[in-house]
Amino acid sequence: MEELKLGIITCLHGNLKAAKALAKFYSKSDVDAIIFNGDTNKDGDENSIYMVLKHFKKIKKPTYITPGSHETYSGYKNSFKKIKNNYIKDCTLSKNRKIKLKGYHLVFLPGSDVKVYDAGFQLIGSKSHWLKRLKRLTKKYGNPYEGIIDFFHIDEIKKYVTDPNKTVLICHVPPRFFKKNSWFF
Repeated sequence: MEELKLGIITCLHGNLKAAKALAKFYSKSDVDAIIFNGDTNKDGDENSIYMVLKHFKKIKKPTYITPGSHETYSGYKNSFKKIKNNYIKDCTLSKNRKIKLKGYHLVFLPGSDVKVYDAGFQLIGSKSHWLKRLKRLTKKYGNPYEGIIDFFHIDEIKKYVTDPNKTVLICHVPPRFFKKNSWFF
């Protein structure tokens, strides 16, 4: 297999100065793809993802975006409506959850098992796991789950990982596997 070079950006938190510098750097680099791996936005600013992605709009390299623990559902989805770019892909969509690139399979597992107030993407291990967390967090913080939430189940990776030796799993907060062939965290 050919060498695969990825530019990974995570926890940018809406820093536009850094976004501009990274866009300039990656426009001149020989990376095969750019990956925004969660926490792209500035908390409380629904427009910040769009403002960050705007710097990458002119780069003609595949750019894949997956949410982490801070993106609101509406801010994330509205950014893609505004950006309208064939190179920038929303990896919460089924059609973009597995990408083939240079003989590798990039598999995106959106969301995070850690959730910040008003974040719209939750990675869960099981319904009972989710209900226990919700009860614990509600007791501690009140109702921290306002707004729309899109859930992604850890078992979903089973349908996307067809060749483990060629698969790169991309997740903001990677699941902890307790044993080989375990799909629980």
